[in-house]
Amino acid sequence: MDSGNRNGLPIEAYALNVTVTSTTGAGHLSVAPDPNSMDAYRNGRPVTPPRPTSSTLNWTAGKDVSNLVQAKPGPHGSSTSGTRAAVRSTTSSTGSASTTPTDL
Repeated sequence: MDSGNRNGLPIEAYALNVTVTSTTGAGHLSVAPDPNSMDAYRNGRPVTPPRPTSSTLNWTAGKDVSNLVQAKPGPHGSSTSGTRAAVRSTTSSTGSASTTPTDL
């Protein structure tokens, strides 16, 4: 996911629907902040982020599984997901949250 800001305010969290299908074995998927800018991807020089220590989605063979996830964006406003299992995964954004300045 990549956005960066909403109405001029930085995105502080995404609400994501993460789904895996066509699972052939048990596995897990993790969603984490992405440290890369879009230019790093365009120039073929992305940095591999450290692996999260927890999973966002777990499944067993033959199951289609989804989960609503709250994910923090990286410094350039994007999040990434990864798994080592052979699956099809889909991520769709269902919303985002920003801090709104207030005058007291």
